[in-house]
Amino acid sequence: MANELIVSHTSGIAVYAVIRIPVRENIGRWANPVGGTLDVFAGVGWVDYAVAMAELGTTGLFEGDMPVVVNAESTVEVIYLERLTAVPLMTDTKIAGSMFQMLADGWTAVEALRV
Repeated sequence: MANELIVSHTSGIAVYAVIRIPVRENIGRWANPVGGTLDVFAGVGWVDYAVAMAELGTTGLFEGDMPVVVNAESTVEVIYLERLTAVPLMTDTKIAGSMFQMLADGWTAVEALRV
């Protein structure tokens, strides 16, 4: 599947997502799409946790793909951030969050997260 992730923010701003596993044996691990792994959190790995998102025209709606590395999970937390510099940093501004579950037809947002 593609474009499961979506968030609304100011048009023309760089946006990305990070994904954390909240349940089961991988609880507390972070998706690393670059390495294709689920990692114990490490600040130096933040840039590798970033999931790219692209704005749809000038709508202020940003879409991205759920990384393959989380497909074996049942539930993930997605946090959307505004990238303030050339690379993702832990101090970037949080925009919103969503809880996703893997259902029969793929990843589905099931609730909002407070960030």
